Amino acid sequence: MKALVKLGYLELATFCYQYAVVLKAGLPYLEAIALISEEVEAPLLPIAKDISFRVSQGEGLAEALSAQDIFPVYMIEMIRIAEVSGRLPETFDNLSVYYQKQNQMHRDVKNALMYPAILLGLMTGVILLIVLKILPVFTDIVESAGGLIEGTEKTVLSLSVGFQWAVLGIIGLLGVGCAILFFVLGRRQSSPLKDKWMLGLPIIGRFTKLSAIIKFARGMRMLLNSGMDLHQAFEMLIPMTDNETIRADYQIIQEALEAGESLSDASEKTNLFPNLYRKMMRLGERTGTLDDVFLQISEIYELEMSNRLKRTINALEPGLVISLSIIVGIIMLLVLMPLIDIMSSIG
Repeated sequence: MKALVKLGYLELATFCYQYAVVLKAGLPYLEAIALISEEVEAPLLPIAKDISFRVSQGEGLAEALSAQDIFPVYMIEMIRIAEVSGRLPETFDNLSVYYQKQNQMHRDVKNALMYPAILLGLMTGVILLIVLKILPVFTDIVESAGGLIEGTEKTVLSLSVGFQWAVLGIIGLLGVGCAILFFVLGRRQSSPLKDKWMLGLPIIGRFTKLSAIIKFARGMRMLLNSGMDLHQAFEMLIPMTDNETIRADYQIIQEALEAGESLSDASEKTNLFPNLYRKMMRLGERTGTLDDVFLQISEIYELEMSNRLKRTINALEPGLVISLSIIVGIIMLLVLMPLIDIMSSIG
């Protein structure tokens, strides 16, 4: 079944929460899945019914979710891990919280960019009004009154118009660049060039790496808790990663594990994990508490990601407003100066 809907973070959080509530109730598995398909509202109702039908026919829940073609890879693979480890209710609960946080982060970024975007739009409109309407009308009025715009006044006026067209060009390029960036980031398809480029971006690259570490730690903790060894855990975790560059790093670590190295030593072969992460893994290996260490790692880096996002948002909005205000001020000066000179020359 190829669904035509696209789920946002809030829809995903609600969907996972409904599954968590019903599965925690202790109902028989098939009965619980069927009950969910009756309670879900449109546009997810036909999707939930198809999932229930597939599960009743013997498919795994992860396979049924994957067949809908609308759920994220991370969610599907976490459900696959939960089916193996027997932690479906807990996993759906964690996924619900995860997507609620993603929705809040998305909303915070959107709200932070809204005011600068409005200011940028207004500034663009003012520049176009000045260049295309006010200056030509003013020039016609001056010349019809017997005045001439020449010499210094003409030079300053030409520079003013040129600067304003240059600002419009820069705004246009920034707009095109942002549109391309959002288009690339919004695509589900992964490619080596796109994934490597994303990791190299100043802010987005750091968030991408932090997100990968958090997902890795959560999945590893769940698998180790279920009694699975590291080799089997990596076999299940690698498909969860939607960034091909990070997936290649995981494969390097997996090969080192198969060669007999410890996880902490194998992780040193890549630049994916920070030194603190490796030290914590080494401590977990020595004490036999690797699953608890991965829980701590996921919580530490989730907090770091949240704090980094808040700092970025807090710095982004005033920075954009100040920059745009300076540009507006320069434009107004360049417009008023030639107009004042022209008026004084007429007088």
